[in-house]
Amino acid sequence: MASGGFNSLTRKHGIKICSSFPCSVEDIGLAVGERVGHSSVKSVARMNSAVVIFLDRVEAANRVVEMGITVNGSFVQVLPLAQPSTRVVLSNVPPFITDEFLSRELSRHGKIVSPIKKILSGCKPPLLKHVVSHRRQLYMILSNRDEELNLRFHVKVDDYEYMIFATSSVMKCFGCRKEGHTSEIVSLMSLCGKTQRQIETWFRLRRNQDRPCHTKKFGEAAWSFFFYFIAFLVGLTCLIDRPWFWDQRECWRQYPLQPMERAHYWYYMLELGFYCSLLLRISVDIKRKDFKEQVIHHFATIFLLSFSYCANYIRIGTLVMLLHDSSDILLESAKMFNYGTGWRKTCDIMFIVFAAVFLLTRLVVFPSKIIYTTLVLSMEIFEPFAGYYFFNILLMVLQALHVFWAGLILRMAYKFVFLGKLDKDERSDEESEAEEDKEGEEALDEGVEYCWERSTDALNSKLSMLTNSCVLNNLTNHRASVADRMREAQ
Repeated sequence: MASGGFNSLTRKHGIKICSSFPCSVEDIGLAVGERVGHSSVKSVARMNSAVVIFLDRVEAANRVVEMGITVNGSFVQVLPLAQPSTRVVLSNVPPFITDEFLSRELSRHGKIVSPIKKILSGCKPPLLKHVVSHRRQLYMILSNRDEELNLRFHVKVDDYEYMIFATSSVMKCFGCRKEGHTSEIVSLMSLCGKTQRQIETWFRLRRNQDRPCHTKKFGEAAWSFFFYFIAFLVGLTCLIDRPWFWDQRECWRQYPLQPMERAHYWYYMLELGFYCSLLLRISVDIKRKDFKEQVIHHFATIFLLSFSYCANYIRIGTLVMLLHDSSDILLESAKMFNYGTGWRKTCDIMFIVFAAVFLLTRLVVFPSKIIYTTLVLSMEIFEPFAGYYFFNILLMVLQALHVFWAGLILRMAYKFVFLGKLDKDERSDEESEAEEDKEGEEALDEGVEYCWERSTDALNSKLSMLTNSCVLNNLTNHRASVADRMREAQ
């Protein structure tokens, strides 16, 4: 090649590859040549722990930067050499959100050095090649180059608020959830003849298959509502004509020589058996945001019931159970209306009533009546002993959990009052794996959560393009067997 060809090259013709694993310059050069043609590669060298390559055209350099390369079965991100810029990916961006708004928000965190481009959805049919996804990308010179950009911001359009995520983090593999490579995706792409987007969509749908559908949630809420309603009626019937129900000092009169009535015994056994079943079920149920708090609550409740039974704290124990059941009835009924269709207004009303009753009983009545009774009024009858301290510590643990859940309820109430919509359960529907994901990935997953009975046709149309591969046939058969079992269960 004549020297004039090299003289026409500029920094815009250059790209930089910072590989996190050992690979030769020849491997990277061949991988770049597979993207834009080997004849386009004009210069390759290792400089400052990175491989710098110059191409014959600026368009070729931009194409490699946008697509990245695959070296030895692993995906490698490519950076432009013209600017010390960082690739930023925006997710959960509806098409009617303007680039000017995004540029104004992102300019607070650095200088934008490239136009914002929409990312194609990866549809394989020729008629859908032009379809774009809800993701966009651009390059920025970040104000703080030592840290990755991970942020979210809100935009309100037509009285509806959207949450947009921006990240400069490297890609994660859908198979192993590790950063820096997509070897399993690449191997599936070569074996199935499918695009990366199609493979990712299949895994996302397959992962969401294990999430509970609305039918299962409704069944759980209905069972809990039935129990709390029966337990509340039983407790109220047992205590309405008892003196300690109206005067808490009667809880300690003639203690510890207080006889136990048969109705109070069965009330205790009913509640103790239910909370033991909840503790056993929570170990096999999907983990939620308050999984640890739920475990602590169930253990504290079981210890409270067991200890109060052994220490003959029956009177104060029945009051604690009745107080908790009063608000739990409203919570489960609100959930039932939420999982149904056409009951949104009823669900909102039930939530408001539940929030008021919960805050009143758990943050006002429980500390001012129950804890005050066990902590102060009991000292008028007997001196403190080891059981006194143990019982009150458990009540304090319950009160701390009440404050935690009250915070979640107030967050939902804030969204309902100021945003005009009742958001989903603040603590629900998070898998254990989701704790390791970025919030942007969680937003993508939220859009595809569904019930098998209500979206079978849509799911089959999305997966029909992948079922012709022997690699995915086993998972497809498993999906069909799960659907059969769910129909049999119904």
